[in-house]
Amino acid sequence: MSDRSSLLKKAIQNSSPDSPSRYTYYTQCNQTTDNNKDDGINQKRKHWGKNLGRSLAIIFGIVIFAVFTIALFSDDFPEGVELPELTKLDELNYFIRPVGHQIDTNDGDSEDGEDSDGNDDNDNNDNNDNNDNNDNNDNNDNNDNNDNIGADQLNKKIGVERLILIGDVHGSFRYFIKLLKKINFNKNKDQIVLLGDFISKGKQNFEILEFAIENQLSCILGNHELSILEKYSRYHNVDLPSFSNSSYPSSKSQNSLVGAKGISFDPELSIAKRLTKDHIEYITKCPLILKLGNITYEYLNPRSDKYPEYDELKTDLKSYDPVYNHRSPLDTLAIHAGLQWNVKLEDQEPENLANMRALLRPEYLEASDVSIGQMNPFKYKAWYKVYNDKMRSMEDNGNKEELEKYSIIYGHDAGRKLNLHEYTRGLDTACVDGKKLTALVFSAKMNLKSQVIYHNKVVQQKCR
Repeated sequence: MSDRSSLLKKAIQNSSPDSPSRYTYYTQCNQTTDNNKDDGINQKRKHWGKNLGRSLAIIFGIVIFAVFTIALFSDDFPEGVELPELTKLDELNYFIRPVGHQIDTNDGDSEDGEDSDGNDDNDNNDNNDNNDNNDNNDNNDNNDNNDNIGADQLNKKIGVERLILIGDVHGSFRYFIKLLKKINFNKNKDQIVLLGDFISKGKQNFEILEFAIENQLSCILGNHELSILEKYSRYHNVDLPSFSNSSYPSSKSQNSLVGAKGISFDPELSIAKRLTKDHIEYITKCPLILKLGNITYEYLNPRSDKYPEYDELKTDLKSYDPVYNHRSPLDTLAIHAGLQWNVKLEDQEPENLANMRALLRPEYLEASDVSIGQMNPFKYKAWYKVYNDKMRSMEDNGNKEELEKYSIIYGHDAGRKLNLHEYTRGLDTACVDGKKLTALVFSAKMNLKSQVIYHNKVVQQKCR
């Protein structure tokens, strides 16, 4: 029996027609009926709202799925182009000009130069109490042919105030731009060299590419650029990327991706499909080795592989007095991964230049890409340790092995963080994993003997 019927019956039984309580029961009855109606309406509204929300969610999901599916299955990708033969060794088309001074093109000597606040490079030196980026880049060079910027060099190359080398960006465009702001990058006065792996892994790969093309950044091929080029060539059914005088690519990279359509869970293939002709032209002009000129020096006291970690890398050390140091700047190379100490530059294998991290003991002649976490110290030794040892032995015992002596700046080995040594400088500091993005900034000044003295400093940007 309903509440209304119960109240009516009770009112009739217990009250006379003239009793006030009879009116009260009728009022209560009407109020109860109204409340029940309101509750029913509210329930219907709630039910309708839930259904509407579910319907909208389903519609939204269908739209997203459709867009995602169309994007994945779409064949609307840029048309493929043939890949040119890649360059193993090239020379940078820029030189570092002492700031604010003209070059005398008549006698081939540079006039005077301004001191560029040279926060020097980090020295892995246990005796360095300042824990700073101390590089003997203020050392004197008595070799006029290397020191003075002459007319013939000026005719061949473009003068810039700073040369900026940046470790593996991996598509972290946001932090890349923050780093450039931190070092006050000026595209009219500075030149950037990307040390390979500037795309892949991160989310803003095409932003990096477009910026690099627009600002004419120099670059090195890393293992990820090579991998993407391989996937590009297999997808578009064009010749695989190749180098003269090498066995690259290896047979293991020949599996076919020709015309691969549909869902791809390979992020590098997704990048490869979207590369335009301009992107390909830029990437394929990047060499594996880039000669930067004679711009770095050996450290005075380098005999340590230990290097402490800092949040900010700064130095307050003053320049070394050129009178007390008569070393000449070394021919400096930019590469991505590593260099085999016993092989001439033109004979280095591309696979090793792009991937190697270690050398096999005891002869140290066979390269490996084994990471620091997997490296058996009884089987492998880091390539940079071998290289530094060999270069030091040249000084101590003479160059009996007739080795070529270089200073090397590289990326790739993020597991070792910022890794600065006498003849090698590793700049991959795992930005894509939320660590840091590192730049090594070179500049130049003149000493009292009108000789060019090079400086460098480390600048880092946190990637989180």
